[in-house]
Amino acid sequence: MRGIARAAMQSWLDSGRCEFVHDFAGPFVTDVLARVVFDADNPELFRQAAICNDRVSEGDVSAFPEFRALMVEFLEKQMPADDAGDIVSAVKNGTVQDRPLTEDEKVGVVQIL
Repeated sequence: MRGIARAAMQSWLDSGRCEFVHDFAGPFVTDVLARVVFDADNPELFRQAAICNDRVSEGDVSAFPEFRALMVEFLEKQMPADDAGDIVSAVKNGTVQDRPLTEDEKVGVVQIL
């Protein structure tokens, strides 16, 4: 996580100015989610999702379908073939009342996380 923090700081170290949430906290949290929690090798997809999330929080409901499409893309690219014991495998192999999660439920779990 220190390496992720250092990388997030690079964009503003030279200028000596930082809007903390926009320039550091947002990118840092997004990259930690992508790399540490989801073990994703494409943090850019998570940054696009964060932008969609910001738009939704500002009242732009047209961002919901784009956000959902990004989560579907993530699940299609990231889902491991076996039960690796990580969070992505837990979503892939999750059940509710002894039935597998539907694709919409899987997408919903990833969206919430």
